[in-house]
Amino acid sequence: MCISNSRYFYHVLDNRVKSRLDATLVEFATYPTDQIISILKDRAQRGLREGTYNDQIIQKIADYSKGDARVAVHTLKNAASIAESKFSEAIQLEHIKSGLSIARNVRGKYVLAKLSEHHQLLFGIIQDYGQIQSGELWEEYQRRCAQAQMQTAASRTFSLYVKKLEELDLIMGIRALGVKGNVRIFTTKHSI
Repeated sequence: MCISNSRYFYHVLDNRVKSRLDATLVEFATYPTDQIISILKDRAQRGLREGTYNDQIIQKIADYSKGDARVAVHTLKNAASIAESKFSEAIQLEHIKSGLSIARNVRGKYVLAKLSEHHQLLFGIIQDYGQIQSGELWEEYQRRCAQAQMQTAASRTFSLYVKKLEELDLIMGIRALGVKGNVRIFTTKHSI
């Protein structure tokens, strides 16, 4: 049995290893909103003073978390800390937005630190440029690999690296309009 937070590890295995594994892949979906709400209510009841939050605040945090319980709990904690630092009697929408931003950045740093140096290099390139087209990203990746004396990945593996960053919600790629071919423009979703 092997447990992973992504199917990526399986797809980059050598075909001979895959055939010996004869794996059955089971995917665990994100938490539904009602479960996130239940988790947040429990945490709020245990950790926050009554009257400092309400059902609308809990609902908003659950909606913003997009099924990620860790982000939801950290958002609640951060929003409560921000509200307290601003001497607010209760958590407000502005506190949630700030708390969510902090939670996503912390999550992004954690996730990025667990990835390979190639993933980190690609994320760094995209962050440095702000936005970059797929062809330019490939060229800059090759240039920086040579500069760092790293083995450049094959184009297929490079595509898998980029796809992984998108799956982890670290970057966003959109199709470039008015350009022939399969050209995409990449941006980071959070500054890390």
